[in-house]
Amino acid sequence: MKSKYLILVFILLISGCQLMATPFEYDAPLKLVLAEGSNSYFIDKNNVLNGWGQEFGNVPSALLEDVVNFKANVGQYLALKSDGSLWEWGQNRDFSSHFDIENHVPKKELENVKQIWTNGQYLTYVQLNDDSLWYIGWDECKIIDETIDDPLVSGRVLTKVLDDVAILAVSWGSPNAIAMKKDGSFWVWGSKDNPGTKEDVIQYLLKDVDKTCITTPSEVEIDYQIRDMVYNSGTVYFIDNQDVLWAWGHNEYHRINDTAQTYIKDPVMIMEDVIEVQSTSWCTFALSKDRTLWGWGSMLGCLGLGHDEPVTEPTKLMDEVKMFSAFIGHTLVVLDDDTLWGWGTNKYSEVGVSYGRVHKVPVMAGKPISKK
Repeated sequence: MKSKYLILVFILLISGCQLMATPFEYDAPLKLVLAEGSNSYFIDKNNVLNGWGQEFGNVPSALLEDVVNFKANVGQYLALKSDGSLWEWGQNRDFSSHFDIENHVPKKELENVKQIWTNGQYLTYVQLNDDSLWYIGWDECKIIDETIDDPLVSGRVLTKVLDDVAILAVSWGSPNAIAMKKDGSFWVWGSKDNPGTKEDVIQYLLKDVDKTCITTPSEVEIDYQIRDMVYNSGTVYFIDNQDVLWAWGHNEYHRINDTAQTYIKDPVMIMEDVIEVQSTSWCTFALSKDRTLWGWGSMLGCLGLGHDEPVTEPTKLMDEVKMFSAFIGHTLVVLDDDTLWGWGTNKYSEVGVSYGRVHKVPVMAGKPISKK
């Protein structure tokens, strides 16, 4: 009987340790934070990329130095360094062999790179310093290089998409994308039959095109002055030149508003004074000029409000927010005091504390080394 009590005490101690887990420390200020898959990342003040979660363990570990931007696909990691070089590693690398025994070692693959995007699966987009847009990777409806017959070979070849690109929005988990060129024209490509979304913006924009796969960029009319744009699960959000946030497309989980419509054909205004927007399959987040973070949507407590009830209009989540990153499972937020907070799925400690627990409200995951 005594041994049973000892076991119970031991379990309670472990649980208590999880509840009282100490936030990790880092060199602040952080320059980037990223929630992606079952992992999380940040770039510290010394431009060192750190990662933690399923692939890297439950506390941050240094991955690469001199990094200014980072993206990830399934089994593929891409880091942009300050000199414009692009580095890649992982089991599903596109630029080099998948069967290299040193697939965990970052390798320099490109130079003169300005920006990178991924669709979270198997497609990567690269913008060079001349503002040309290129892609590499796999999807049935990807941009086609007609000079290459073998799809396995084409997936390893960097292929040009467009010149003079100003803005790109890549839909997570699909080949769909929308680009705005420097002359203000808009171009779309991808699949009109996205199995993950019943209705997609691309279906409306290309309703007169008698194709399922749009494998060459098609120009479309979008009568708005746009300075930033995101595309996720059939919905497009954009911020106009007056800092007003708009959205149209798929409205499941109230990702746009509280109407009963599952698809909204014309852009509707969401809120004003917005400087950044991010969207997941279930929830949307907007950072306002006064540094407050707002959110709406539903499913699995993705807003960090402590419940799973639908939130059908923008609701304030946190104040004094410096930066944030939202993924389907978890969200990370850096406050003005450089502390790092997170909530959501935490099976692999991707939130950063209390390994294996789900956090429905924000918890402090990290803090600057000098902060007691």
